[in-house]
Amino acid sequence: MITTLLNKLIDKKYYEYKQDIIDKCSVFFAMNVINETDYATMMLKIEEVYYVEEETDEAVQEPSDDTTEEVA
Repeated sequence: MITTLLNKLIDKKYYEYKQDIIDKCSVFFAMNVINETDYATMMLKIEEVYYVEEETDEAVQEPSDDTTEEVA
């Protein structure tokens, strides 16, 4: 029952931050409410649902120092 509820929360991305749902699942696992298989499955699902694409170096462009103006 609790695994179904947690899976629905993960699917709906109920929590804004990934760490919040990880903490919730970890507490239930630590208290032996969910088993190791369900916990591992939920952790994998969390990684998929809460995946954030990291910015690559090419996507981030820093301003160059060549923009100095000549003074007449």
